[in-house]
Amino acid sequence: MFSLSGQLKTLDGTFALDETGGQIGELTPLGQLTVDEHDHIKFVSIYPRETATGKPIYPAP
Repeated sequence: MFSLSGQLKTLDGTFALDETGGQIGELTPLGQLTVDEHDHIKFVSIYPRETATGKPIYPAP
């Protein structure tokens, strides 16, 4: 795996590992399922802030 670190490009960014094997290169988006005004379930991106389409709801209803 370490031989691929910094060399492999993915849809989420560059695959890169730190010295302990932790992933540091790819963007890991975080989302939340919510209910809209029509009672439809929708996915809201909440992280990273640059691409977020909403804010986190906590505690979840």
